[in-house]
Parts: sequence; structure tokens; C-alpha cells
Amino acid sequence: MKNNNIKLFSLILMVVLLAGVAHLMTGCQPSSGDYGVFDLRSDKPDAPVITAVLAGGVVDSATKTGLAGVAVKMFAVDKTLLREMNSVTDGSFLFNNVSPGTYLLETAVGSTQFDTATYTVLVNPDGTILPPNISLVVYPKGFTAETLVDIHGTVTASTTASLIASATLIPEKDVEVELFKAASNAPVGAAIATAKTQAMGKFLFPQQKPGIYIIKLTKPDLPKPDREDSYDLIVKNDGTAIPEIPLELILGN
Repeated sequence: MKNNNIKLFSLILMVVLLAGVAHLMTGCQPSSGDYGVFDLRSDKPDAPVITAVLAGGVVDSATKTGLAGVAVKMFAVDKTLLREMNSVTDGSFLFNNVSPGTYLLETAVGSTQFDTATYTVLVNPDGTILPPNISLVVYPKGFTAETLVDIHGTVTASTTASLIASATLIPEKDVEVELFKAASNAPVGAAIATAKTQAMGKFLFPQQKPGIYIIKLTKPDLPKPDREDSYDLIVKNDGTAIPEIPLELILGN
């Protein structure tokens, strides 16, 4: 009987010691109501960081082939230089680990043979890219190429209450954005391009000609009159625009 008591005491002591060691190693308290189960997670796992790869090619406008050794620079929309490289043998370039946002890709910078060309790229929060195929077409010096402009911007919160309550506007996802040629302040014909805003309210109409445009916004699931709006845009022959690009559009404003 005495030996049995000693064995029982030893077993209880061992369980207590093991529980103490587990507590010291994990730094966690046992779950409430169940002192035999320990939560071994000291912290919640971090959310995965989503980035994208911006890859494409520098293309000669005349031969339609890739150009090697041409400078490619990646800028933020405020023209802050972020990265740069030269295109490789087949004209390809690549920038790894690019965070969601809007970027300007500029190529043939400082080239004695080609004019500088600038293109807009959107990286969405899910890692997808607009446009999905990045082709940076360059033209030779002295070639009179038609000016083409990337029309892009952001659509933000639509209610008057939200505008009064906060200076920080909420991006509007899944807004249909239509681009029309305009005359006498009215659309001419059908939309020449359509897009839907991404998770951060971004949209992009790449390589559009100078002219007068109307941009129409529609989101059917919003109450009237907030579901529709339109904006005027003038793209001048030198590539500048009124209002300035990137555009800040407010649905229902």
C-alpha cells in the first residue's frame, strides 16, 4: 500500500513538472476549462504579403522586335525613381516584389537613338496587373509619332455623408468606367473603352489619343442619385490633361 502511494505521488509530481516545463517553453496559459490542453501559438500568423512581378519587353516600333540594352526605369506617380535596369538580349525586363499601387515605366531614357516613352501600370491588391501584357514601344529620334496618353485614376466614396465625416475617401470597387469621345459637352457614339475599378478603386485606359472626352461612372447597387456620375477630360496635343492625370473621381459627387 505504501509503495502504491509513492507511485501515485511520483506520477502526480511528474505531471505537474511537465505542465510547468510546457508553460515556460510556450509562454501561454492553458485554455480555460481544460487544463490538459495548451495553446502552443505565441502569436497569430502574419497575413501573407502579396507582391507582383512587373515583366515585359522593350519593342522597336518599326521592326516590332525586342531591343537589348535599353534603359527601363520604374517611378512612383510622383516621379520618384524606384528601380531601374537595362533590357536583356530579347528586350525583356523584370522588376520583382512590386507592392500594389500605380507605377510609371519609362524606357529609352537618355537614348541617342530613341525618344523616351512612358507607360502606366497598375498592380492590384491581389497581385494582378493592368495591363496584363507590358509592351514598351519606342520610336526613333525625329520620328513624328502620334501622342498617346494613359488615362488612369481612382474612383472614391460616393455619399455626401462620407465626404463631410472624413477627408479620407473610400475607394469604390467594381465601378463601371466608360470612356466616350465628346463634342459640345455630349458623348459622341458608343463608349470607345470600358473598364471596372479594382479593389483600390483604380482604373486604366492605356494609350489614348489627344482629344475631348467624357468619363461615365456607374455602380448599379448604389442608391440613386449616387449610382451614376460623369466627368469631362481634355487631353492636349502635348500629352498634358485637364484635369491632371492621375484623375481623382468621386462617384455621386
